[in-house]
Amino acid sequence: MLASIIDKSIAAIPPQQAAELAEKWLSQADYGRPSFESIVRYRAPQLAIAAATLLLFALLTFISLRLWRRASRGEREKAQFLAFMSHEIRSPVHAILASLEMLRKAPNRKNRVELFDVALTASESLLKLLDDVLEYSRLDARRTQLEMLPTEIVEWARQTIDLVRWRAEQKKLDLSLVIECDPRLTVLVDPTRLRQIVVNLLTNAIKFTSQGAVSLTVKYQQSSITRQAGELVLLVSDSGIGIPVDRLDRIFEAYAQAETETVRHYGGTGLGLAICRQLSELMGGDISVRSSPGELTTFTVRIPARPSQVESGLRDVRPDTDVPTAPAPHLRILVVDDRVENLKLIRAQLLSLGHEADIADGGGAALYCFDETRHDMVITDLNMPGMDGVTLARCLRAQGTAIPIVMLTGDAADETYALCQEVGVDRVLIKPASLDVLAQTLQQLVPGQREATASITPVMDIARGPLPADVYQALSTSTTESVVSIRQALEDGHKEIVLDQLHSLRGSFSMIHENELADVCRQMEEKARADRFDEIGAALRMFEQLAHAAIARRSMRSADES
Repeated sequence: MLASIIDKSIAAIPPQQAAELAEKWLSQADYGRPSFESIVRYRAPQLAIAAATLLLFALLTFISLRLWRRASRGEREKAQFLAFMSHEIRSPVHAILASLEMLRKAPNRKNRVELFDVALTASESLLKLLDDVLEYSRLDARRTQLEMLPTEIVEWARQTIDLVRWRAEQKKLDLSLVIECDPRLTVLVDPTRLRQIVVNLLTNAIKFTSQGAVSLTVKYQQSSITRQAGELVLLVSDSGIGIPVDRLDRIFEAYAQAETETVRHYGGTGLGLAICRQLSELMGGDISVRSSPGELTTFTVRIPARPSQVESGLRDVRPDTDVPTAPAPHLRILVVDDRVENLKLIRAQLLSLGHEADIADGGGAALYCFDETRHDMVITDLNMPGMDGVTLARCLRAQGTAIPIVMLTGDAADETYALCQEVGVDRVLIKPASLDVLAQTLQQLVPGQREATASITPVMDIARGPLPADVYQALSTSTTESVVSIRQALEDGHKEIVLDQLHSLRGSFSMIHENELADVCRQMEEKARADRFDEIGAALRMFEQLAHAAIARRSMRSADES
């Protein structure tokens, strides 16, 4: 009852009077100054939101600052890279254009040859520059794959140092190879990538040495724990300008060279040593340098490498310079290969050694030819369409054939040797098979041949010099046809055709010792196996130009004109 009376009395107060009463009561109330505890108690949600906002703002500021610094560093590196590329591309292009312009006006043949040499050197410099940039980008993107193969390291070292010998001879430098390991040592490494490292180091050593000597030393350190492991040690030394001690830590960084004056005087992008370091690390090894200005500079590459366990009886032989290289003309040999240019080249090599040679373009044709004519030996390619070399060898042994069978292949994997041994192959030769290797193979496999060679004068290796007209024509035609087939297969998505054609091209150019072209084919094979068909087109265009240039350079006409 009392509550209802009070409610009615309050409700009867006019709104204006009620507002005045409320304002009067509030002005007389005293809550005191707010404390931290009271603020936390009554404003906890608002405080939490404010703190989270401040933390988020600080985090975003930190991230933005890091991104800004990274972008600034990237811009500096980009500007540095563009400055290097602008200078390094402009110089050879200028030399090429100027040489071509002067070549058109050259009054005599001697001047034309000199200008042609300038243009060729500049073109090679430009190609090397582009190769370095592409290789560095591949390594940086982790897209480089290794191909571990049994490699006879001493022969590999000899071939590697031969690639740069002409550079040393131009500067009258003493270029030497020092072997401090077993001469027959065979280890599992990626020979192409390892050669890329050493050639880069040797090229740098020659470039920065005006007089004196450059050397490559090969060592192998066997593990004291197990015979399955070891370390291949390669040392490249020169008596050049040296490197300041305070620059040694940065010498393997991209675009880094010891001094600005060095860049102006010698050129280069500074990518070579960065590529060497990345390739060394990719193979599980490392690279280091010891130097000081004006003193001996030594780069040391250490790569884990275990000895190959392949049966040595099938191994590719190494040339013996004490043995004459042309046996007496008594053998009739059947040569089997699906590539016409390879058939003609091997036949020419055998003819130069004084032997007769019949040719067959596949396993089926070889069996027919073998039944029709008596032969003293069979030399066959491993990878052929239809009946391959292994199947052919198996068929011949099944028929009771006891004559030597030699297998030619570009695949030096342990599995290949084991398979060839299983089917009765007597010797596996890795392409390219030089004339000396071919001659010694015949001597070792056919009784009486070593004695027959005593009075024979050594002959020129056709595979290394000018190509005979029929080999030249066959190689030129088949290269064009293979490139067309690869392009069509890329459009149609036929991976196996691409791989088969690239493998055939690799074998053909290995046979004539055009190892750089063979390596380009191998790189395209890697891309095809990884289904990176979009990257093959540009590489194929470059390969086609280089291949036809190499074939033209090896023609008899070019040799006669020079």
